[in-house]
Amino acid sequence: MSRLWLIVLVTVMGCKERAKNTTPGANAPGEKKGAAALVGNMGTRVAAGGTTDLRASPDGHFLTYLKDAEKPRLEGVPTLMKVGELWVVPSEGGEPRKLGNGVSNFPGGYLFSSDSQWVLSLIGYNAAEQVGELQAFNVASPGAQKVRLGGSVSYMLASPDSKWVAFVDGGVLKVGPLPTGPFREVAGEVSNAQFTPDSTGLFFKRKAAAAGGLLYLKVDSTLQPTRLAELVGDYKLTPNGQHVVFTTKTDLKDRAYRLLTADVLKLKAKELSAETFAFGFSPDGKWLARIEGFSPEAGGRLVISMVDGSGADRKLGDSVKEFTFTRDGSKIAWRDHYAPGDKNEGVGDLSITTLPTGEVKLLKKHCTSYEWSPDGQSLAFVAKVFRPLVSADLWVLTPASPEPVSVKNWVYDYDFTLDSKRLLFRSDCVREGRACNLLSWDVARPAEPARKLVEGVFGFKLASAGPRALFTYARMQGGDVYDTGVINLSTNEYQTVEQLIRMPPVFLDAQGTRVAYIVADPKREGVYVASKGVP
Repeated sequence: MSRLWLIVLVTVMGCKERAKNTTPGANAPGEKKGAAALVGNMGTRVAAGGTTDLRASPDGHFLTYLKDAEKPRLEGVPTLMKVGELWVVPSEGGEPRKLGNGVSNFPGGYLFSSDSQWVLSLIGYNAAEQVGELQAFNVASPGAQKVRLGGSVSYMLASPDSKWVAFVDGGVLKVGPLPTGPFREVAGEVSNAQFTPDSTGLFFKRKAAAAGGLLYLKVDSTLQPTRLAELVGDYKLTPNGQHVVFTTKTDLKDRAYRLLTADVLKLKAKELSAETFAFGFSPDGKWLARIEGFSPEAGGRLVISMVDGSGADRKLGDSVKEFTFTRDGSKIAWRDHYAPGDKNEGVGDLSITTLPTGEVKLLKKHCTSYEWSPDGQSLAFVAKVFRPLVSADLWVLTPASPEPVSVKNWVYDYDFTLDSKRLLFRSDCVREGRACNLLSWDVARPAEPARKLVEGVFGFKLASAGPRALFTYARMQGGDVYDTGVINLSTNEYQTVEQLIRMPPVFLDAQGTRVAYIVADPKREGVYVASKGVP
């Protein structure tokens, strides 16, 4: 038998096996023996035609997508950039509505407001100048008309409460009530902005050509903006919105950035460090972690302090590049002493400590990635092993195990379930990691091996608040089309929802009972939503 015919035979048999068992493997958990399984075609088409870049509103009630999207015919444009017609359709079904032509799929091309009522989009996007006409559309109102906000907009954002909009039009920052204003001209040469969590204030940074100033504006006031500093590099608001932390230079010739913190109500800055290139907060806004030094490539000193600058600093590491807090802010993990020349994977020594004064514990050397469980009690990580064979092994530190437990070798992506009781991951991979077993490991039973859930998985994503996960298969034929399915982690039932989709499929609700996706099959292409039959 020739090599070509062998490939064809394997491909055909693989498709038949999937049609028979819902996934490439027989006798997998959740499969009902003797029952004919439905494969694909579970959804209802809500919009027809060739589409890309599917996005869902925060509440899952509306879907946006691009039609007839193409890469701009311009030298130097990113390969993945596409510009096309922007459409919106209710996920429950209804008449699709066209929002405009020439909309980019890149971040900032269009977005939903947080209340899911408005779509802001840059129409007629000019890829060379990176500007477009800003329009707002009320997707929740069937008879709504598009509202024009600005003609040459390069940047836009809606406030967290969806009542305000800020945008840079012709280089000038404008702020006003969404959607019709009036819009106040605030400052020129603005590069970006950020609303406070309560939507009452707006921080914005001017371009380097305008001295890189960081300013604050009370959005419902007629007062002029308050200037905090010049020559600002980066700035971030704490999650609770009480403090703003930023880096700045005294002179352009300075090599290092100073780090300062300011109470948002008082706006009086206090210096924390003379040389910082990275910083971040605990989710509760209490702790500030910073990396001191000059070179992000080489790493620097990891220092912990209170966000307001009170209390003593605590040094945790010497050559650190990144760090991660637990959700409750009680612990922090980081990688130190990166391997020389290993810039792609970022292999370093993984350590943890409990805040504020817990002992620093080195968990494993040659760590490539790590993740805290949602409850902050467990830490999963992948570390390289060189003897007796080279491998990338998954380890987990749990309350039931005082030392990290080895779970599986050659592990790709992994994620804890919302309740922190299980760790899902891909392993036993073939086709260069495009087809793996999806496995589940019980955190409370560290001595037990992981259980196989589904075979042939390319990737997976957990529902935000439910017991389900979306998974995808990479087809044998290659290309940019995939198959997708849903697994119920409570029952271990799984189902292939659709074949020949474009990435990514999306959950439309927190429980994961509704799925939206784009079908690429020319005979039935379009946007689909599946809910009936989802396990």
